Amino acid sequence: MQRDYLRQAINNFILFHSEYDFELACVSEKAQTIKDYLEKEKVSDGIYFLDIDLKEQDFDGIDLAAWIRKRDLLAKIIFVTAHNELAPLTLMRRVEPMGWVDKAQGLDGIRAEVFDLLKDAYERLIQRQEENCQIFEFKIGKTNYRYHLDELQYIETTAISHKLKVSFGNRFFEFYAPMSEIEAKYPQLLRISRSCLVNTDNIVEINYSQRWVRLQSGITKSISFRYLRKVKESWDRK
Repeated sequence: MQRDYLRQAINNFILFHSEYDFELACVSEKAQTIKDYLEKEKVSDGIYFLDIDLKEQDFDGIDLAAWIRKRDLLAKIIFVTAHNELAPLTLMRRVEPMGWVDKAQGLDGIRAEVFDLLKDAYERLIQRQEENCQIFEFKIGKTNYRYHLDELQYIETTAISHKLKVSFGNRFFEFYAPMSEIEAKYPQLLRISRSCLVNTDNIVEINYSQRWVRLQSGITKSISFRYLRKVKESWDRK
């Protein structure tokens, strides 16, 4: 019952906070199912809600947390339990949980706690990414968007002055910003023409004679003659 409510609380948070770009990836009462999923998907920076009382005699939630910590060093581990007295044991096992959800506080309390912890986990993730310059941030209206810079394929101008189009694979957005400011802020983005910046980490092929680059998304973008030498120098350095 509580697991179902926890799942509902997380799904509600995702539904009403789409700007956080979260998804509920795996739910199970069996540790092995979780382990199999994490090994298959190579999850990193995950957020884990773990019940200490797993229905397995030789493997509890703290054991699973310790296993996760070894494979996802930046994991955000949150215990859902009525046994807060076990907190010292998590220190001994070096699990480093970021929080606890007390089952005894009732459904409304659990929901509020889950929402607060997800917001906190997101802020920690964004802070770390910003410190490492790994996110691309832009604003449309009153909504702020943040995406991994590695996902960004290209940015190009549109017919409207200072309005840019950005591609994250199969997702596209249009927003207002000076191209020159973006170029200066993100060295990973290379100008290949007056109207286009491409992510150098996502270039898979360059044809110098025909002057184009192919990106991981499969799309090609033209290189203007003026920027051909700069593109070649940048590619040779990689």
